[in-house]
Amino acid sequence: MIDTGERQIAPDVSGIRRDHVARYEWAAREIGHGKNVVDFACGIGNGAHILASAGHYVFAYDVSQQALDYAAQHYAHPRVHYRQADGNAPPQIAISAKVGICFETIEHIRDPRPLLCALADGCTTLLASVPNESVFPWQNHAFHFRHYTATQFESLLAETGWTVTEWYGQTTDQSDVERDNMKGRTLIAKAVRSKKSSGKKNTPREAVRAPAPASKPAPTISAAR
Repeated sequence: MIDTGERQIAPDVSGIRRDHVARYEWAAREIGHGKNVVDFACGIGNGAHILASAGHYVFAYDVSQQALDYAAQHYAHPRVHYRQADGNAPPQIAISAKVGICFETIEHIRDPRPLLCALADGCTTLLASVPNESVFPWQNHAFHFRHYTATQFESLLAETGWTVTEWYGQTTDQSDVERDNMKGRTLIAKAVRSKKSSGKKNTPREAVRAPAPASKPAPTISAAR
């Protein structure tokens, strides 16, 4: 696995930066029990594994086949399906997905609206994070297209079919998630689908279906297409 300086890379979560782990631990608790989840831009799979270990069923997507291969080696779980997909041309997401998770993703996509619309077409709840421009200014970040203020983030979500119901945040890169924390480096929105998304549409390529229950071994899925 090549370390570009941006991805978190470690064979177990003890080597992953605390704020990344804390987001997924919070999400696993926040969404309830046994939910069908899409984790878009899952990276090496540490977050998907946290969700699955908490009892959720996860479809985990990333653009990098190398990252997915690493995930399959180090973060395999019977309740996780890893697949390759590009956030610039996201797959169609079936209604069975229920919850969409989009951490450390939006800032990496030049136009995140197709992805957010696809998630709104298939999920009823969204947990998403962005760097807080008011605290952590973009300043030509090598791996990010932009950062967002809370107002800009809320407007983006509203445009793509989401209504923010709760705000959370993290103060530093070592912080846990705190409700109503708008003054940290990371903003986290919990949103519900407000209507069928009417923004820029993705081209349907593949429907995301819920993984098989743990009592029935999930079929082997080829990540590449």
